[in-house]
Amino acid sequence: MDALCACEELYIRSPTESRVRMQELADDFASISKDNILTGCVGCLDGWLCEIRPPSTEEAPDVSAFYSGHYQMYGLNVQAICDSLCRFTGYCFDSPGKVGDSIAFKKWKLSDEILALPSGFYCVADNAYPLSDSLLVPHNKLEIKSKKHSDFNFYLSQLRIRIEMAFGLLVNKWQIFKRALVVDFKNVGR
Repeated sequence: MDALCACEELYIRSPTESRVRMQELADDFASISKDNILTGCVGCLDGWLCEIRPPSTEEAPDVSAFYSGHYQMYGLNVQAICDSLCRFTGYCFDSPGKVGDSIAFKKWKLSDEILALPSGFYCVADNAYPLSDSLLVPHNKLEIKSKKHSDFNFYLSQLRIRIEMAFGLLVNKWQIFKRALVVDFKNVGR
């Protein structure tokens, strides 16, 4: 674990590290947006439940917090952001599996930076996240009242699918994620 954390080639570059970085990311996303409709996107956000073995009460006083009733398994709520090429540009796994994406997102240090992006830049996510000027989410079915709303959802989904693809690539490349991880809880959050 220490060797991985110390390897510069494996560093993940934050989408908010500089204005130049944000513009590069935005240009890349614009190139995959049909007719370059959505400009200014610097990342796609989502959560993923990483299955783990149930922790012991010595490791985690509230073992039930790690159980996701939705997925019917123990896990960690992994929040991540990726670029247009499905490369992760940030992640956080500080929340147990029972915690929903909106709460896990608020616990992530990068969330403050995302919510304070300069005008003209934003991230995209699904409806589990809070809508803001710098975090765009799709209209839900009840909100779709015109073609403009459904068109917006279409263009947004063209970008947002990148995070789904990134998680799919991760799990298929690293088959270890297809079964419950044996987690040493002292390493969680590193």
